[in-house]
Amino acid sequence: MYRFVYDSDDGLGLSIILVSIFALLAVVLYLIKFTLIKTGLKTHEEMRNFISDGIDELGAGLTFFIGYFLASVFVMMVATILLKFIGIPSKIKGLYTHVWILITLCLGYWSYFVIKQVFSFCRFVINRNNK
Repeated sequence: MYRFVYDSDDGLGLSIILVSIFALLAVVLYLIKFTLIKTGLKTHEEMRNFISDGIDELGAGLTFFIGYFLASVFVMMVATILLKFIGIPSKIKGLYTHVWILITLCLGYWSYFVIKQVFSFCRFVINRNNK
């Protein structure tokens, strides 16, 4: 399993590394934003609202990470199976992994967008029913 994940021919290892870098960058940016906004808040209500929004944003970021990771794993597994089934030599297969990584980026963003919209709609319905 270790060799499969980090094998440069299938591209899955590179995709997982990219996901980890983007997730780490998102956490760092969120912490910077949290620090900057926290210094400007005056009342407890503003702080409570900010923490609530922060939890929502962190949930959206986690959803993006999970969706991107699952999409990348799925696309790379399907790509590897298809390339082995078709019988493309490994030297040529290395060129195709870059195309699959781009497809993975698109699928990851699409899954993030869809899941974020679903959560946004659910939050809207819950807030509407509470009023």
